[in-house]
Amino acid sequence: MMVRTESLARAKSLARPEVAYVARFTAADGAGEEFKVTWSDIARDTMWLQKRFTAWGMGRGKQVLLSTSGHEGAWFLPVINALKAIGCTYAIAEAMAWDWRRSLVFHEELELYAMLGLSGEIVAEQTKCRKAADLFGDVPVLLARPAAVRQLAAGGVGAGVLTPLGPALAVQCPESPGAHIDSVRWWVAERRGRIHLSARSGGGGRGAAETGLGIEGVVLGGRCGCGSDDPRVLLS
Repeated sequence: MMVRTESLARAKSLARPEVAYVARFTAADGAGEEFKVTWSDIARDTMWLQKRFTAWGMGRGKQVLLSTSGHEGAWFLPVINALKAIGCTYAIAEAMAWDWRRSLVFHEELELYAMLGLSGEIVAEQTKCRKAADLFGDVPVLLARPAAVRQLAAGGVGAGVLTPLGPALAVQCPESPGAHIDSVRWWVAERRGRIHLSARSGGGGRGAAETGLGIEGVVLGGRCGCGSDDPRVLLS
């Protein structure tokens, strides 16, 4: 016990590396594009997400279920930090299909105000035993990945988007169509009906250059109805 305590104390005294994550996303040509995320980026993303989530009515006392995978920390650690900062009670379930029962248990046991990052795999498994409207119709805020949004719509349930978009994270606007992307961190554009994105801060790695994502959509600019100047991406 003493050795462990001394080791932890020593670790706390060491300088923290600037880079929090080296992550990867898939570009339009199928190549894996690496990008770096610093602790400063994490802090910036956390503050930005606090605004996005409070706009959806999330805050102290609200219960939230987050669906994410372990390799998605570059995108979802700021989500966790933001939920903590605004006082939400949150649970985490794996976004992959094998964990669908855990997600269902949390859903049944908690009085969920929001489900974030819901995946198509989870929706597909859960709707084998119950209708989408019965499962998700009572959750006030559903922000899901595109495949799940489509599946829920087919079952008569509306949902907004919360999803990794290349190296960025897109979060549905509660006031207007489309999902916001932080304009301080990212430049986003539409080219021939497909989304292109790059890091404004030159955040390191090949992913800092303009990259086609191979994702169909429209980029909407100008002041949004929610008051944000961040662009919105309307995915096809």
